[in-house]
Amino acid sequence: MKKIFLKTIPFFALIILSAKILNWFLNFSDTTNSIINSLMFTLIGISYLIFSFSLENKLNRIILTVCGLFLIIWNFLPEKNYLTIAGIFAIIIPMVIGKLSKETKETRNS
Repeated sequence: MKKIFLKTIPFFALIILSAKILNWFLNFSDTTNSIINSLMFTLIGISYLIFSFSLENKLNRIILTVCGLFLIIWNFLPEKNYLTIAGIFAIIIPMVIGKLSKETKETRNS
């Protein structure tokens, strides 16, 4: 199951990226942009959830799981300033963990 997700995520990411680029030229409606953004953040959240299962450090696993779930749930919450700030942190913190974590450094060197 995990391998299926790992193969489909780049495919969906390419579709979303293509839609974001097409928006520059075709100027989609606000509703369409909202749907594209929701799909983008949901895909990022799903990828964080999948990556969290491969970590051995429990604290990193919990942080990535919480960030992934927040990004998925964030799409269905009303837009507030503090939620936007929390969403930015939910995107950035897993990247910082991935950059500083010893687990990911070991797998990159192998």
